[in-house]
Amino acid sequence: MTGPGTGPNAGHGAGGETSPPDVSLAELDEITRYFPRIWAEAAHFFTETLYEDIALDDRTIQLILCSLLAMRGWTTGLRVHAAQALSVGATADEVRAAVLLSWAVNGLSSAAQGLHLIEDIVQTAGKGPQDGS
Repeated sequence: MTGPGTGPNAGHGAGGETSPPDVSLAELDEITRYFPRIWAEAAHFFTETLYEDIALDDRTIQLILCSLLAMRGWTTGLRVHAAQALSVGATADEVRAAVLLSWAVNGLSSAAQGLHLIEDIVQTAGKGPQDGS
């Protein structure tokens, strides 16, 4: 089980949590400023409960979220969860592959855009054979 501020939902930049490196959370400024309680309590409680109650490990959850967020086209969410996937043991190639899978459901544009959006994060992580490690 993961506790508050840890696990798949950590790092959203609210409630004292830290964000992954090189990920701007500016898109979340208004919701965290004007609705801090909803963001800190309701949104995080929902996702933490969801992640704790499903039979998937943190790495798998983060990879699935990367694919879903690429399909949705949410830049901030994709970048946050790509960094989180790496932090819980996914390789750069696994994160890239998860984003590429969005192509199967949502078309080439979501995969191409998603791969472009995360490349600096996976390159910085220095993981995976395509990164020279």
